[in-house]
Order: sequence, then structure tokens, then C-alpha cells
Amino acid sequence: MRELLAKSLAALTAVIVVGLAAAFSLVQNAPGRQDARLDLRGSQTPRAVAGRTAYDRNGCAGCHAIGGQGNPRSPLDGVGQRLAPDAIRDWIVASDRVRPRLSAGVVRIKQSYAALPEEELQALVDYLASLNVPTDPR
Repeated sequence: MRELLAKSLAALTAVIVVGLAAAFSLVQNAPGRQDARLDLRGSQTPRAVAGRTAYDRNGCAGCHAIGGQGNPRSPLDGVGQRLAPDAIRDWIVASDRVRPRLSAGVVRIKQSYAALPEEELQALVDYLASLNVPTDPR
């Protein structure tokens, strides 16, 4: 009897956890869900447009999100307001300054970006630096 009760409780718990995960996913990834106060497009300069292309080509959305698109665990919305371009570069390539704050697996992935052509890496930095939170127009 105890074994049956334990198995039933475990199954019920699993169903609840999966249901909550699905509900959370639907809420977090709902179409059009983004903070209207954020400028998520970034700058439209040729270098920033090239940076967005580099962001897409290198699969950055697998680990990061911009405007609710991509992995919500590490959003980059407003990163240009929080970090200077040099600091953004440090995070992209896992430089010595930021490496202690990253896991070994993340460091391995990020260090591969140091091999990007300098022009592409700088374009990516410029694009991310252009992601600012504008002042509220009201």
C-alpha cells in the first residue's frame, strides 16, 4: 500500500512540475511579449547591422535573448547601457577579467569567439553596445 501511494505521489508531482514548466514557458515566450520601453532593434548603422548578422550566424541566441527572442536565461536587452564596449568584448570572448565569473563550459564556448575576424567581433560589440534602454517618452 505504501509503495502504491509513493508511486502515485511521484507521478502526480511529475505531472504538476511539467504543467508548471509548460505554463511558465507559454507566459515567458508569448508572441509580442516584450517591454515596450526597450529599444530592442539596436542601432541601424552598417556596423551594427553587420553585428546583428554576426549574432545570428554565431548562434548567440542559443544562450542569450534580445527582445524575448532566444534563450531567456541570459537576456542582453539594454546591455549597451549597462556595460562599456570594452566590457562587452570581455564578456564575448571570456577575457581574463570576466573568466572567474563563468563556468568552464561557458569559457570554452566564449573563447572560440576570440578567433572571429576582428571586423566581425567589433561589429558584434557595436551591435550589443547599441542595445540601450531609452528614456520614457511620457
